[in-house]
Amino acid sequence: MRSLIARADETEPRVNGFTVRLRDEALAEARRADRDRARQGVRGPLHGLPITVKDNVDVAGLPSTMGFAHLRSHRAGRDAAIVEAVRAAGAVVLGKSNVPQALVPMDCSNRPFGRTHNPWSGAHVTGGSSGGEAALLASGASVLGLGTDLGGSIRFPAAFCGVAGLKPTLDRWPNRGLRSPLRGQEIVRAQVGPMARSARDLALFFEAVSAGRLAGLDARVAPLDAVPHEGIDVAALRIGWCGEDGFFPPAPAMRRAVHEARDSLVALGAELVEVTLPDQAEIVACYLAGTSSDGMRTLKEAFAGEPPVPALRTLWAAGSVPRWARRAVAWGLDGAGEERLAWIVRSTGERRAAALWRLADERTRRVAAEIDWWRDERLDALILPASASPAVPIGMDHDFSLIFSYFGRFNLTGFPGGVVPATRVRASEAHLPLDGDRFERRAAAVAARSAGLPVAVQVVGRPWHESVVLAVLVAIEEAAHARGEAPRVPVDPFVLQG
Repeated sequence: MRSLIARADETEPRVNGFTVRLRDEALAEARRADRDRARQGVRGPLHGLPITVKDNVDVAGLPSTMGFAHLRSHRAGRDAAIVEAVRAAGAVVLGKSNVPQALVPMDCSNRPFGRTHNPWSGAHVTGGSSGGEAALLASGASVLGLGTDLGGSIRFPAAFCGVAGLKPTLDRWPNRGLRSPLRGQEIVRAQVGPMARSARDLALFFEAVSAGRLAGLDARVAPLDAVPHEGIDVAALRIGWCGEDGFFPPAPAMRRAVHEARDSLVALGAELVEVTLPDQAEIVACYLAGTSSDGMRTLKEAFAGEPPVPALRTLWAAGSVPRWARRAVAWGLDGAGEERLAWIVRSTGERRAAALWRLADERTRRVAAEIDWWRDERLDALILPASASPAVPIGMDHDFSLIFSYFGRFNLTGFPGGVVPATRVRASEAHLPLDGDRFERRAAAVAARSAGLPVAVQVVGRPWHESVVLAVLVAIEEAAHARGEAPRVPVDPFVLQG
C-alpha cells in the first residue's frame, strides 16, 4: 500500500487518474489485513490487495459524480454490491477513479476533476468511461480496478492504455450500486467488471470473488462459481476470428494484432475459423436506438444545467434532432456524402411507447439470433479487434464514436468479452487514405498520430463462459510476450510524447 501511494504521488500530477484518494484509511486497513494474516491466515487471493473503484460505483461515504460538478457533494449511503463483495474477500479500497462527463466520451475529462491523461501519451485520450481506472493501472498507481461497461467502457480504456479488462456476462457480477445518467434505459444495460495490469491478474481477480456471496447481494446473479481458467485446454477450442466487424474498417495495426493472435492460437493447437459477424449494422442501430429512445431527455436532465464538454457535441446534435425533422436531415446528409452520419440520425432519437416495445422485441430476437449463430458455427470463443483504432488524440474523439461498434454488439447481446494488449502500432501502419466520409477522414488523422501506441485484441465467449475468455486472453498475452511485442506496464508518463 505504501508503495502504491508513493507511486501515485509521483505520477498523479501528470496522469490525474484519481477523484478521491484514501491514504490514511487504506493504510489503516492494510495494517489490519497484515494483523489478520498473522493471526488467522489468508482469507483468499484478494487479502490485503489494494483496489481502485470507478467513480460511478458507489463506495460508502464517497461521492459518485459521473463527472458532474453538481454531484460533488453527493455521498453514497452504502457500498455497491460488488464493492461489498471484494471487501469481504479482503481487498482494500485505495480510492476512486476519474470518468468523462456523463460517462459518455472517450476523453476522460470533466469540469470538477479535469482530464485524466493516457500514461502512454499525454496527447491521447484514455478511452471512456473507465478511463481513470485504466490510467491508474497503466501508470502503476493501482494493481486491480473495478469498471463498468455499457458500450465498451471497460474495454475501450483498457485497450487504449495497454492493460486488461473484462466485461462479464450480463448479471454475472452484481450491478446494484452503479450510477448512470441514463436511468430507466433498459434496452442495453451496463455491467460491472474487473480491470488489471495483465490477463493473469484479471483472471485472479475474477476467480477470487465468491459466487455465493455475489448471489446473496443480488438475486439476479447466479450462484455459479468461476471455473479456473487454468482448467481450460485452449487446444480443444474452436475459435472464430475476424479482422473487422463489417461495419467500420479497423486500422492496419488492429487487423495485424488479430492475425498474430490467430497464428499464436493455431500454434497451441486450437481450431481457428474465419467468420463474418452477421447483421452488424442492424445490431449497432438497435443499440443506438435503445440508448436514445427518450430523445436524450434523461441524459440532458442529468446535466442539471451544466454545459456539455466539447467531446459530446456531435452526439448532442444528432440526438437532439426532432422526430419530425429526422427524415429530412438524414436525406440532406445522404446527399452530402455523409451516409454514416445520416444512418446515426435515422437510428437515434425519440420513440413512442409502441415503437419502444418493438425495439425491445428486436433486441430480444437479436440476442436469440446471436446464440443461434454461435451454436451453428460451433464456436467456443471469438477473437476480433479491440475497436477500430488505438488511442485517439485529444480533441478528435467527438467525430469518431462509431468505433465502439466492435464492443457494442456484445453489450446488446450480453456476451462476455475482454481485451488484452498484444502489440504496438508500427510507424509503417500510421498512414491511411485521406478520403471518404467524416469518420473515414477522422480515422486517417487518428492513424497518422498512432505510432508506438498499445494495440489490443478482443476475446468474446459464450454467456457464463468467462473462464474460456480468460484462458484465451492469457494465451494471447503469453504469446505476445514471447514475441517481445506486448506493451508492458506500468509505464512512466509519458513515454511517447507530451
